[in-house]
Amino acid sequence: MSTNRKARPATDPELFYIQDTRSVVGNSALWWREQGKGYTSNLDEAWKVPGNWSWRSTDILRPVAEMDALAERHVDVQKLNVEDALTAARAVKR
Repeated sequence: MSTNRKARPATDPELFYIQDTRSVVGNSALWWREQGKGYTSNLDEAWKVPGNWSWRSTDILRPVAEMDALAERHVDVQKLNVEDALTAARAVKR
């Protein structure tokens, strides 16, 4: 996604994440990355913008404080060692 918009510096008392409601990843919301350079489901990588930001009709501004409070810690399955899991599963079957 490209954008020519520029957010003001993060000096506003309340900042927002921009949720792209057109899609989800598994059970995770999708958020704009910094400067609109793609999307992420990781709030640590999501862009924080002031409340006066203009957005698409499919995007929703969500308060950073509220979303941070709802965030859950998870493990990315792509980082798991498949061989370890198969070895453990074989051992259980014996």
